[in-house]
Amino acid sequence: ALLGTELPSSVTTKSFSADLDIQSGSKHGTGIAEIIYDIAPAAQFYLVNFDTTVELGNAVDWLIAQGVHIISHSVGWPGQGLGDGTGQVDDMVAKATNAGILWVNAAGNYAQKHWSGNWTDADSDSWQEFQTTDETQNITVSTGQEISVYLTWDDPWGSSNNDYDLYLYNSSMTLVVSSNNPQSGYYYPYPSEHISYLAPTSGTYHISIKKYSSNKVSKLNLLTANHDLQYQVPAGSIAPPADSPYALSVGAVAWNTPTTLETYSSQGPTID
Repeated sequence: ALLGTELPSSVTTKSFSADLDIQSGSKHGTGIAEIIYDIAPAAQFYLVNFDTTVELGNAVDWLIAQGVHIISHSVGWPGQGLGDGTGQVDDMVAKATNAGILWVNAAGNYAQKHWSGNWTDADSDSWQEFQTTDETQNITVSTGQEISVYLTWDDPWGSSNNDYDLYLYNSSMTLVVSSNNPQSGYYYPYPSEHISYLAPTSGTYHISIKKYSSNKVSKLNLLTANHDLQYQVPAGSIAPPADSPYALSVGAVAWNTPTTLETYSSQGPTID
């Protein structure tokens, strides 16, 4: 509906999502395209959408074939890599760069939704201590909101043999969902866990991390997609593929205070 006004009169579009519908998603992509059109009104636009990493890979291959010069990807993929530039989505950035494309990526909005720290368990009960004896991270949730939590740690992506698990409790400290993939190399070789839960009631929910087995003191990274954490570590809160050495990653500033980073804007460094 904005073609010829806030967007160019003509754009090339292609949907890679399963329903092949490029118009029914959120307004986020349209807003990004409007900003780029303000900056580069003479550019030729190729607008694509996708839902999964496989569909993103197909979109990248198509964009390479179209001969585009720049990809603007204001999307983060928490849990799809360690934050050190490795992982499936980061490989797509490298592929596009090798094809002569500049990949511009949003740093993310996770500064207040991220925590990182070394495994700490002074009382030897196998539960991570986030601060002194506190073994939970609290989040405030409204009815119907999706709780999405990602945990990664510093094992090689694709060959992890240290095993940590992720748990979510409701306000009564009743377990509602957990993620306990067996990181034993062959079965699930990725140092990651992810839980997703639709909150039936409002209240305080609690996130915990448990060590199943480990032969070292691991560096843990915890990130939520939608809720601020009780204990926050903004440093290292960028999500893949903003961590790629081939990406130009961009943080958020308000238009009227362009020298001040927004408090929610993700920050580096990468974990390496």
